[in-house]
Amino acid sequence: MSEKYIIGQVLYLVSHKQNSLIPVQVQEITQKTTISGTDIAYLVMAPNDEGPYTLSDLDVDVYTNSSEVGKVLKNSANSSIDKMVANAVSTANKVFAQSEESLGGSIPKKRSVPPEIPKKKQVREDTKTQTQGVTGNAKIDTIPEPARIKSITMPDGERVNVG
Repeated sequence: MSEKYIIGQVLYLVSHKQNSLIPVQVQEITQKTTISGTDIAYLVMAPNDEGPYTLSDLDVDVYTNSSEVGKVLKNSANSSIDKMVANAVSTANKVFAQSEESLGGSIPKKRSVPPEIPKKKQVREDTKTQTQGVTGNAKIDTIPEPARIKSITMPDGERVNVG
């Protein structure tokens, strides 16, 4: 571990085994000097954990700032997505034995589903009503002439007299 950290510094640990990103704080630095050299150990504390842990004992990648770890994780995710797509295309070509070229090169990328068009209800001429669509959560089928309105049914089913 050639990088030097300071007490109180926040580090970002990427655990590939647990597929997680864990922030830790350096709590203690110990230096041990022997005939074979100097060894520096960093004790870190994770949030909501008992710790401390010796950083060199953890199977993680260590980053010193969030933007750096963000870039690395995004690149890793993009690489994984690219591999998944390539595997899916390869499997499709093997299993289905067709390619875009064999079908004229014009396979639609997305099927378009026509929108559902509401059917217009028949209107009786003697009531002089007109058909309306859906308004909010209440469906209004017809609107009678103002002189004939005596009550209205609310969306919750309650009838209200208006005259």
